[in-house]
Amino acid sequence: MIDPKRGLTARPSDGGLSPEGHVQSSQPRPTTRAGKPRADDLRLRRLRTHGLITKIAHTHRYQVTDHGLHTAMFLTRLHDRLIPTGLAHLTDQSTPCPLRTAATAYQRAIDNLTNTTGLAA
Repeated sequence: MIDPKRGLTARPSDGGLSPEGHVQSSQPRPTTRAGKPRADDLRLRRLRTHGLITKIAHTHRYQVTDHGLHTAMFLTRLHDRLIPTGLAHLTDQSTPCPLRTAATAYQRAIDNLTNTTGLAA
């Protein structure tokens, strides 16, 4: 969320960044029953494993890496440019398009596979 007095802040589950580019995490997260880590902890671990964030030593804060920033920018641009156009092509029934043809063929192949294996569709 954006706070006009403090800038951009958020919790790790929100995917937000502070003005310094840190992922916000205020307290160590308690574990669920049987010592299993919480979902936020698993998400942070996955982001660290893929090199998208790094933990700041002796704190409960994380910093977005250059690779993480570039990945986020790429995925944002991909979403903004391709998904609306692709969905428009799929929903427009008036003209044939390669994307709708491929989606129909893919659905037909999945239906054939489920019928062949005896699984419910």
